[in-house]
Amino acid sequence: MWRLPQNAAGLVSSQSLPSFGSPSQFTVHSYDLLGRLTSTTQPGSISTQTIYAGLTTSMIDPNGHRVSRTSDGLGRMIAVQEFSGTHPSTALYATTLYNYDIYDRLTQVRDAQNNVTAISYDWLGRKTSMNDPDMGLWNYAYDALGNLLEQEDARGQVLSFAYDDLGRLLSKTDENTSQTLATYSYGSSAGTIGFRVGMTDQSGSTSWTYSDYGRTVTETRSISGVSGSFAFTTVSDWLGRIASLTYPDSEVVSYSYDALGRVNGMAGTETGSLATLAYNALSQITQMSLGNGVLVTNTYSGSTNRLLNRAASNGSQDLIDFSYEYDLAGNITAMQDTVLNENFSYEYDHLDRLLEANAFTEPEDYIYRQRWDYDQLGNILSAGNYIVPEPTLEPTLTPTATETLDPEATPTETETPTETPEVTPTETETPTETPEPTETETPTETPEVTPTETPEVTPTLELTPTPPAMPFSGSYGYDANGNMTTRIEYGIEWTQTFNAENRLAGLDNGDDEWVLIYDGNGHRVKQVNPDGTITLYLGGGAYEVRDANGSPEIIKYYGLADQRLAMRDDEGTKYLLTDHLGSLVALTDAVGDLLGEQRYTPYGLPRFEEGIAQTDFGYTGQRRLDGTGLMDYNARCYNPALGRFIQPDLVVSRLSNPQTLNRLSYVLNRPLTMVDPSGYVSKTPCLDGIICGKPLTVQQNLWVSYGIKLSGNWSSIDLYAINKAVRDVAAKVAQTTGSKNSSLAFRQAFDTDASTPLVINKVSSYTYMGDEYTGGCVTRSSSLVDCAAMSLVAQRRVNNYIHELGHVFNNIYGKVPENSLPQRYVDSRASILLPNPFGGRLWQQNTSETKSETFADMFIAWTYSSWGTGELEERVEDLTASEWMATNMSQWLKIGETK
Repeated sequence: MWRLPQNAAGLVSSQSLPSFGSPSQFTVHSYDLLGRLTSTTQPGSISTQTIYAGLTTSMIDPNGHRVSRTSDGLGRMIAVQEFSGTHPSTALYATTLYNYDIYDRLTQVRDAQNNVTAISYDWLGRKTSMNDPDMGLWNYAYDALGNLLEQEDARGQVLSFAYDDLGRLLSKTDENTSQTLATYSYGSSAGTIGFRVGMTDQSGSTSWTYSDYGRTVTETRSISGVSGSFAFTTVSDWLGRIASLTYPDSEVVSYSYDALGRVNGMAGTETGSLATLAYNALSQITQMSLGNGVLVTNTYSGSTNRLLNRAASNGSQDLIDFSYEYDLAGNITAMQDTVLNENFSYEYDHLDRLLEANAFTEPEDYIYRQRWDYDQLGNILSAGNYIVPEPTLEPTLTPTATETLDPEATPTETETPTETPEVTPTETETPTETPEPTETETPTETPEVTPTETPEVTPTLELTPTPPAMPFSGSYGYDANGNMTTRIEYGIEWTQTFNAENRLAGLDNGDDEWVLIYDGNGHRVKQVNPDGTITLYLGGGAYEVRDANGSPEIIKYYGLADQRLAMRDDEGTKYLLTDHLGSLVALTDAVGDLLGEQRYTPYGLPRFEEGIAQTDFGYTGQRRLDGTGLMDYNARCYNPALGRFIQPDLVVSRLSNPQTLNRLSYVLNRPLTMVDPSGYVSKTPCLDGIICGKPLTVQQNLWVSYGIKLSGNWSSIDLYAINKAVRDVAAKVAQTTGSKNSSLAFRQAFDTDASTPLVINKVSSYTYMGDEYTGGCVTRSSSLVDCAAMSLVAQRRVNNYIHELGHVFNNIYGKVPENSLPQRYVDSRASILLPNPFGGRLWQQNTSETKSETFADMFIAWTYSSWGTGELEERVEDLTASEWMATNMSQWLKIGETK
């Protein structure tokens, strides 16, 4: 259940979390006399306060840390102040300032160290340039329709773009070399209109075919230098959920969903069942039963709903067993790894950045001790490491000794948002991020990172060895775009090159060379290794081909619920066990026996590894670039030894948080509680279901937002129909009542909420007045409806559900609508309605001549304001019925608003 009580002012005073049975956990809201939110207390007495002082609003988090945001008279955010200390004893730590033009467009951001990012626009409001401290000056040019025609970065690299008459991207060209980087084509025949059907790029070519209204998509790739092609077929249900995936080797993996729309099972034709999942009322995964007999369990706090323990066992051996403790703000303060008998403690600063990490087997018996210091912008100034084991990953910077980074020598990581003058997250991707096959995006959303014309910088890492640490020195150089082009680590000099679209294209250490090749969507699909072999990464990383131009080895990966759970290679099926971040920590075979283990330092450097080399997935579920010391985070690469990305981010996720303006820092320096799946935006890992921001399923949203609880086995087409029916009725109710909240208007009109829902059962048959029916619905009361099979015609099926909502509405209002209905409308409906309902009005559902059925049908016509009669147009009865419904529904809904 889910409950939303309101106070006398109509503001939500408390909100219960979903539960099986009566709600027991509530989030409580308090307001001042002006109706402004002053505090929010979550389950577990976790309270956030809001303090108002003129145009400045201060947020006090559960740990007492304060951030203040000031707006001007037009409501635009002009300053953000971060404070050290604990409220009320705080001190100003950093101030970030924002400026706008007269059209409310963001024109300048000045960070706490006076670095300025400036953005210019043309008279149509299109961004024409951005000068950024890290990435220099970028310029943009557009055509008359607003499509981006040309982009010049700080390196002088110019990209041009061509479009068709519909504004769809046709090609990308490197103007410096006159080389066409990618071309795109679109369908013109039935079933393909509007869809992308072809793409050629630096990796080869890709084609797409579609069927069943676009629900079945086959993608076929041909890779240059590799014989044959690779085809993936994805079948989606009517709600857009993946029903099955066919791999190039013809294996079909199928996915199943529970009654609330949550994925709960995965099985392959070669592997059998791979995993089944169980959830609690909050949609947090509580159990995963893997196909090899291993049971993974997640235990959550009864008060805060945070993950307390993640364990896995094969019945005779504990494979993983992690326990977690948190502070009030959700930072992990302690962790226990029972399997390895390791304990960890952590400390944070006032911005929740990790300050200290200690690992020990017994008190004072340390495995390692680490400490970090940061500047106001989130740059790591020093990283101290004491009593650290030999590094296992090379050649990269080992966390031994005490590292001191010169902040003046590194590129300044403060970029301001581009494109959005709002205080909401801005995501501006480069035009090199071309659309997926079914979406045609133009590159008008240009990269919001634009470098300053700065000379190549070579910062030096100075280390003060502390026995038994090893001495270390490293230096790094950058190009004008802020890309790390050189690094010297362990005495090895690396040269890193970037392509015209600003992606890492090659690495060379003097002895070995790696070449990375991307497709027209910016995905790495091909890698040429130092020995000349080719590795392919296809299907979003689900299908890997090693030595593709020699004796190919196929490795397939299987994922479910945002987790990579299994892999299959020549040796058979293996299962991957992960920690709370999704980092691979154990590998098991087909019968559940342990094959290998791995652990990491907080920022991702492997510190213990045994038998994991069979896969290159590791820290936070991302791929290692083996032998290079880097990790592939999709949009860009990460150096776990430095705890920083090697190139700036293209997305500022939240302007109101100055720490997000640092485009090189890793996950806001919160590596124990955040991940960055795409390389663009950091987020909380979602083992916690909707608690960490997963979207609600259709069933959950109907229950929470509209007070409609679906019971039984609902097909995807039925879910589509009932969802559309409820939303369409809610929109009409809101329009009639003048409400800005359609879901609230619906709940008021139908006297329902999540705690007292309208239950709609999906049944195979039902009994009504002694007869059994296998089709249609019957409304039992104002809170219960039974529905069997429905019309095969999509909109008619939607109308079926709206018809039943008409019956429910009639019952809620004591059958006043039915009893007050003029008989002439019943007679008019009966005179036109033919034995086959398709011959009558579109809103007519059956041949019954009762007032109840007539009103339920008129409820459909009222919802869509559509009273047409086909061949018998504009009957007087229809016109007056329309007026009668409009007048009376308005009056009845006023009664509903007072409920």
